[in-house]
Amino acid sequence: METTSTKVQLDQLNSLNSLIEKKRKQMINNGLQYGFTNKRTIMISQELDKLINEVLLLGNLLTKECKE
Repeated sequence: METTSTKVQLDQLNSLNSLIEKKRKQMINNGLQYGFTNKRTIMISQELDKLINEVLLLGNLLTKECKE
């Protein structure tokens, strides 16, 4: 059964996935234009890593809730 908390977390997960896709495209475009070792490209890559980590943490929370 989907609780309100689970629904909110699923919405957050969907939002994060959209942000990840946008950030990934931004990183690739910046890398192609300025190089993949460019400071800005690396900064975007690090931002992307943070978003991916958020998704993983949220996914772990959802998995735990579903098991309970």
